[in-house]
Amino acid sequence: MPRFPHYARRTAQLTGSVFEKFRSKMKQKGYQLVRLHIGDTYLHPYYQLPIHDEFLKKHPYFNRYCNTYGVERLRKVLVQKVQEDNGLEIGVENLLVTNGATNALSASVMALVDAGEEVLILTPCWPFFRGMVKMVEATGVEVPFYTRLFEEPDLDIETYLEQFVSDKTVAIYLNSPNNPSGKVLTREQFRQIAEFARRHRLWIISDEAYDGLTFDGREHLSIATFPE
Repeated sequence: MPRFPHYARRTAQLTGSVFEKFRSKMKQKGYQLVRLHIGDTYLHPYYQLPIHDEFLKKHPYFNRYCNTYGVERLRKVLVQKVQEDNGLEIGVENLLVTNGATNALSASVMALVDAGEEVLILTPCWPFFRGMVKMVEATGVEVPFYTRLFEEPDLDIETYLEQFVSDKTVAIYLNSPNNPSGKVLTREQFRQIAEFARRHRLWIISDEAYDGLTFDGREHLSIATFPE
């Protein structure tokens, strides 16, 4: 049961490539290394490319693979963004650039949820997430939530969520600002969700794709800023 801090069993089955034992030697070679193991090349194509000379001078290695975590310069800018806007105390080593939010969420589900387990999905929600849970042969337990908070702002969230959790529950998916309801969770509402997750040792998958879309002086909060 991969509840926090344990990951899904499939992650333990991932092994390094046959090139792992050569990692240190490969690193010493730097850009002089001919990276045939990933189909890379240290030479430019022999024919003329339809690219401006100025670009080629500025980006001499544009035809080579970048760091699989993402372009370092971009990652540094993103770290600055989440530090300043979201209050997260992270470094470049904590950040992975993905091919959009869909890739990020599906990778998270693959890493955290095993077949036969359950994920609490606070609804209404982005419908693709349900499919991601199904893809790992897990069950998404839908919890009517955001519109309920419009009707009952002082809802005892911890007590409410207890009726949906089981011994198979390993994670909870939340989205604030929420699509499609527009609900922005308050600090107290986040605190209760964090406390509930901590007590049951649940992973929290926090979808903050709309963190800049807050109005009327409302504050966007990242649940990762709460204790533990």
